[in-house]
Amino acid sequence: MKDFSKIEKSHKVSTSENEHELNITHSSKTFRALSDNLYKNKIESIVRQVAMNCVDGSRKANINTPVEIRIPDYHEYRTVPISFQDFGIGMSLETVIDVFCTYFNSTKDDDGNQNGGFGLGGKTPFIYTDEFFIETTCPDDGIRRFFIMNLDKNGIPTYSYEENLDKVNSDIKGTKVYFFLKDSGDVVKFASETYNLFFSTYPINVYVGNDHYSREYADTCNPFLNDLSKNGVSLFLHEYYFNNRTYKKH
Repeated sequence: MKDFSKIEKSHKVSTSENEHELNITHSSKTFRALSDNLYKNKIESIVRQVAMNCVDGSRKANINTPVEIRIPDYHEYRTVPISFQDFGIGMSLETVIDVFCTYFNSTKDDDGNQNGGFGLGGKTPFIYTDEFFIETTCPDDGIRRFFIMNLDKNGIPTYSYEENLDKVNSDIKGTKVYFFLKDSGDVVKFASETYNLFFSTYPINVYVGNDHYSREYADTCNPFLNDLSKNGVSLFLHEYYFNNRTYKKH
């Protein structure tokens, strides 16, 4: 056996003269690695990441108003988006641009009381869609602003601030993220994944069409949702399970 202890080891100490930063290529491949390729269960990741951002925004505002997740009914998915709405702290124009629209930048750095902190969760809708929307009310000036997040023809994430849609002194607080589903079958997939959110101690209300369910019905609703998802019978989600029922959190 070779005696490695007798091998002379050399150590090169880097100096400011020969030390250089590595670069990262700004390409669609890079952004796919940070979104599409990063998450195994894509729909579950979107629901969890966006919803938990809503929870954190609510907690930061020190409120207990339930987060609202609204999923369109199977026959309206082309015209009604899925949405995630909190009524919490909201974001300023600078925060949206410098944090929400910047990968690896986060307001949650070194904050153990909030979820995430890597600056990636807010971009997870890009896993599913090429375009999603943000509405948020600035806590400083009370203006509700509208943004379009989009993948350009090269697959690079972009954003546009639609200043003409500003609402001064908005009565709606917090942030709303929303996008359109691609297929009626995705209604049941997104509805099923919302069940996993009931581990949160913060109140979350989920609506499918005009029907509502929340935490105390979670243990009962999960088997129905799973059966529907396995059978691909999204039609029954409305007609059988949610039709004319309202489940309120006590």
